[in-house]
Amino acid sequence: MRYFLFLLAALAGAAPAMAENRAVVIGNADYRNAPDLAGSDTAALAAVIRKAGFVTAEGVDLPSEQLRQVLDLLARDDLEPGARVVMLSGRFLNDGSETWYMGTEAQKSGPLGAGAQGVPLGLITQLMANRDAVLLLGTDQQDMPHDQGLTSGIGPMSNAEGVSVVTGSPEAVARALRELAAGRSVARALSVGQGVELLPGGDPQMVPVRPMPAGQQDQPSALDRSAWAEAAALDTIKAWSTYLERFPMGSFATAARERRAALRLQEQPQVASTLQLAPADQLEIQRALARLGLEPGPLDGRIGVQTREALRDWQRRNRADPTGDLTVPQLAELRRQVAALGEPGGKQDRDFWERSGARGGIERLRNYLRRYPEGLFAIDARRQLASSGQHPLLQPRASGDSTTFRWARRQDSAAAYQQYLDRFPQGSHVAEARLRHDNLLATTRAAQQEEAALGLNTTTRMLIETRLDQAKLIPGEVDGRFTDDTREALRRYQAVHNLRVTGYVSRQTLNALLAEPETEGARP
Repeated sequence: MRYFLFLLAALAGAAPAMAENRAVVIGNADYRNAPDLAGSDTAALAAVIRKAGFVTAEGVDLPSEQLRQVLDLLARDDLEPGARVVMLSGRFLNDGSETWYMGTEAQKSGPLGAGAQGVPLGLITQLMANRDAVLLLGTDQQDMPHDQGLTSGIGPMSNAEGVSVVTGSPEAVARALRELAAGRSVARALSVGQGVELLPGGDPQMVPVRPMPAGQQDQPSALDRSAWAEAAALDTIKAWSTYLERFPMGSFATAARERRAALRLQEQPQVASTLQLAPADQLEIQRALARLGLEPGPLDGRIGVQTREALRDWQRRNRADPTGDLTVPQLAELRRQVAALGEPGGKQDRDFWERSGARGGIERLRNYLRRYPEGLFAIDARRQLASSGQHPLLQPRASGDSTTFRWARRQDSAAAYQQYLDRFPQGSHVAEARLRHDNLLATTRAAQQEEAALGLNTTTRMLIETRLDQAKLIPGEVDGRFTDDTREALRRYQAVHNLRVTGYVSRQTLNALLAEPETEGARP
């Protein structure tokens, strides 16, 4: 600790303060309840503007709460305010006077809901005002679900002094950002991307990114020094991680990583704590547990009570201490076991189905579901079990509240949750079941509207069914009528091809199906 106090004292007399140029780059492309849109290489764009001397915060596919955390860089105290450059790519809603940049969890909502699930652009432009600033907004023409009183897209924006607002497709505004980072004017940035527009009140001659004065390129910024001082004073893993999130390329990043690594070795040299893993890694663990037939709860990238209980079950199954946390060797073993199963919908999935579930029989069907709970034939397996009487809702009432809810959660359909609610109106899982039921209904309505907007004629519908049939997904008769079998086949196709699983045809699903090569042997 004395070493850090000495270093802090040395930093107090370090380089003179300079103008603090700040940038935020966020790319949202994967929305849960809205059409996906083209993404851009957010990390590369952030690196470009950071190299130009900007303190930079970035993020990809962020829900609303994380949006606010990243944008907080604009609101922090600034001793010497400098230029501001912000690029936001994703979906927007507006009410004619205010526009909200929506988090990836956003659901169909009115103006109040938009405020809770998004960030108002009016606030962002206020935080950028009174300095050389450019706000780049990237989106496309697809619709973001909304209630009456809102419109999808970017609406009229009030002028904020010194802020130029540029709009266009995600790819076009990304190219414009690269031009700005190279020290070129807004007018030059507009010239490199077709369809890029400068909103009224903007200054086409503005040059927000200027070469740093000689001798200052390698000097730490005031904000960087301040964040380092805070981390050094606390000297905890969390404090060093916070510094590195804010300044991954900061002047003290290498020392911060070394100190964080040393603290981790002191605390738990053998544990890969699921509390410290990134959300994507936590989601990988949840999916792995589900693939192995355990019940980790909602696949939301957050290790909660249900996931920890599933981890304990997995540890007991593997004769390990049931701590609910993973050691490094255990994490490797979990990944190995999942890899051994093969991908859902892959050759091993199909072969195992042919050897087990396709032959029928309760045990064979259960074996298939234990190995491939999200497999290509999981729906068929559950349907056969239900018809044989092995369905929680067809068993005696003594099967219980929790058993029925676990079944509904595995089905994850509005109908399944409704059956739970009908059977246990005072059950211990009513609140969670009703919330999921309502969310699924809203998602289904949005998917229905999206499919209706495509205006699919009978010929196109028959082509879709033909492609599903060629993929051996059993869509029913190829007659242009979408039955329950067709919907289930669409769900399987969407799951295998990493599309939003709704059972309805989205623009992305249609494009993927039409791109499938024709094969011989399909039914006419």
